[in-house]
Amino acid sequence: MENLTDIITEAKKILNIVEDKDLAKAIGITPGTISHWNNRGSRPDTFALMQLSDILSIDARVLLAIIEAEHAKSEQKQEYWEKMKERFSGSKKELMTIIACGFIFTSADCKLELGQNQTITYKYMTPTMYIMSS
Repeated sequence: MENLTDIITEAKKILNIVEDKDLAKAIGITPGTISHWNNRGSRPDTFALMQLSDILSIDARVLLAIIEAEHAKSEQKQEYWEKMKERFSGSKKELMTIIACGFIFTSADCKLELGQNQTITYKYMTPTMYIMSS
């Protein structure tokens, strides 16, 4: 997803709806609000952003970065938000790697290099045990 229109389109697809008014009803806003979003007159508030995050199963920070990059008034700010989008997108990948590692190596050491001198290591833990210990 590259912009708010893509976010709206994807949310409607997931909910199996066609009309903006149906999406508005699903997330508890007015149809006019979505019209304003589509016309770049406004952006989702925190509540709507979280609702979209839940529908799309995407970190709300990623959605925020997409929207802010689209509305950035300078190239510098746009580049910043693009970097944040990539950074926030990586968080989910790291978690999935940890979970996958747990399934593959349930009785061995498992290390995940996160960069910036950060490493996660766990030993002899099933995914359930790892999640419960967090």
